[in-house]
Amino acid sequence: MTGSLLAALALACAARPGTHAVVPTLPRGASHAPVAADSTDPAALWRAGETYAVYAAKFSSRRREWETRDGWASIPDSLVARPKALPAMVRILAVADESCSDSMNSIPYLARLAALAGTIDLRIVNSARGRSVMESYRNVDGNAVTPTVVVLDARDRVVGCWVERPQRLIRWLRTPKDSLPADERFADRRAWYESDKGRAALAEWIPMLERIARGENTCAAGTAPRN
Repeated sequence: MTGSLLAALALACAARPGTHAVVPTLPRGASHAPVAADSTDPAALWRAGETYAVYAAKFSSRRREWETRDGWASIPDSLVARPKALPAMVRILAVADESCSDSMNSIPYLARLAALAGTIDLRIVNSARGRSVMESYRNVDGNAVTPTVVVLDARDRVVGCWVERPQRLIRWLRTPKDSLPADERFADRRAWYESDKGRAALAEWIPMLERIARGENTCAAGTAPRN
């Protein structure tokens, strides 16, 4: 893949049709049954999804960049303690693509949180398989994008969602750079992500999981998520 094509794919993580590019649930060790590639059922997609380790093992063009984020994914014990205290296992389905910079700058941190907390069962599918989920839970501009993250309850209902990027980054992208504080005048989105190292996304995911544990539904199909 040429550098120019890779840059174009990374700029906008909206998937095209046919392209490949968070409460109480099942007990630990639940099986993951096969599912049709065109399934529109988030729970079925979760059961057929891959763990982060299996998903990441298939990377090629941007493997090194993803591995760099894996190395950055250090989460304070004080934050890990909060999902550890959830009353039951949580199933999360993430729709993500290797080529997408927003996926690359969020999913490694979600995977690390899941691994450390021990209460989150994360499964991942690519945009070709998960497009129906992307179309149901769109970004603030109304686009179907990656990453799209949904949380399933014990009855296989979607009770939480998080789409594309943190709200802090959305606000940063929409604010004239000359009006930002000096320490926030990054050159571009990549520089913002490299400075943030997952902190803004974690600050949204963990409270979302806690609200869901209290019985709240944090998003609805066809609407922008309330992160």
